[in-house]
Amino acid sequence: MSSMQSLSWDELREKVRDIFSSDTVDVDQVKRVMGAYRSDRNDWKKYAYFDTYRYTRNLVDEGNGKYNLLVLCWGEGHASCIHDHADSHCFMKMLDGTLKESMFSWPT
Repeated sequence: MSSMQSLSWDELREKVRDIFSSDTVDVDQVKRVMGAYRSDRNDWKKYAYFDTYRYTRNLVDEGNGKYNLLVLCWGEGHASCIHDHADSHCFMKMLDGTLKESMFSWPT
């Protein structure tokens, strides 16, 4: 996986939209694009809404009907139930802070 030049917030959004305009998604390309964005709180703070009791999902871009770009805000001690993303991709990028993710095997 080759590296990519640093991207601005607007370039990130544009490149993600371009990637998902195709019928097939190059997962490695999405990872490169997400990795190339250097987080700047001024870019995404207008989407960062926190709740005292649970994590929040804040819509940035509905995309082209094939994806949603979200800013998820987790407070200390927040959690989500065990879940999957049923035949879809889920890409994450930490914009600030740290998060612990637990992965589980699918029952056989």
